[in-house]
Amino acid sequence: MININRRNFLNRTAGTAVVASAIYGVERAGAAEPFPRSPVLAADRSNPVPSSVHADLKRHGTIFERKIRQVGGHVYSAVGFADGNSVMVVGDDGVIIVDTGPDLAAAREVAAEFRKITDKPVRAVIYTAFHVDHINGVKAFASTDDVEAGRVTIIAHETLLANVIRSTGTIGPILGMRTAYNFGAPLVGADIDGMNLGNGPLNPRPNVLPSFSAPTTTFSSTLDVTIAGVAMKLAHVPSAAAAQVAVFLPQTGILLSSEVIPAQHFPALHTLRGEAFRSPVDWYQSIDALRRLPGERDGAVARGASGRRLGDRRGDAQLPRRHPVRARSDHPRNEQRAYA
Repeated sequence: MININRRNFLNRTAGTAVVASAIYGVERAGAAEPFPRSPVLAADRSNPVPSSVHADLKRHGTIFERKIRQVGGHVYSAVGFADGNSVMVVGDDGVIIVDTGPDLAAAREVAAEFRKITDKPVRAVIYTAFHVDHINGVKAFASTDDVEAGRVTIIAHETLLANVIRSTGTIGPILGMRTAYNFGAPLVGADIDGMNLGNGPLNPRPNVLPSFSAPTTTFSSTLDVTIAGVAMKLAHVPSAAAAQVAVFLPQTGILLSSEVIPAQHFPALHTLRGEAFRSPVDWYQSIDALRRLPGERDGAVARGASGRRLGDRRGDAQLPRRHPVRARSDHPRNEQRAYA
């Protein structure tokens, strides 16, 4: 039961580098200890307010039930372990991991669950974005030795590494503090009971131990590749991230859309933490690109329930472009136009 406002949060956490690095960062060189997670000093208890969660948001959290979901015959998605799903695609003599989670602890839990399904070795890891919930758990699936020896290929868009460096270095400190505020890092106990992040569960951890391995294979527009007998078409689809990648499995018609197609929420066209502008035009054009993906069953992606969802999300991404909202204050100098 605490009262937090953005100003006192940022003031109290300014200069606390571990906050930025822990919430929005990758592995520190030579780091032996995990990052402390919750900046307790940011909590202002001078004006307590009752703890509550909107009923709709609480119901929304039920979709993040912690479990391994079988998407298709050989595709499994780990839901509810962290604020981003990790996917395992089982091939002939190995598996492909698509996204690795936000930290090693969560990723190790997912890896253990995947091992109950198959003991085939990891042959490749695909990062579909540069955000921490896609890249920071990689060493739970592939060691540095495996990557350096070429036993595991790490695939990403060609701009991923530059975006990681920018997000964790150039703008890392302020982005980290804003992200901590955005996701309620200081909240504990009753203040987070029944809460979720909208796109995943809220699982606060006392310590965060991130990991990162740089991509060994990158591409610009599209990449057709077969690994462990699994044919894949990777496509660059800028949307929730500039380096966003979608993975299409033509043999089964399964599309791993990453964050291009939000599950049950409006596309995150603007982030409270102040990330780079996400163009609605780029977003809906990326959805169009997904609708045109070829496969053994031509047009399978664009038909049926998947096609309707693609169409719905395309309309969502176009909405702020077609219907800009003008907000005025009493003073003409404070006129604002919000384009999401």
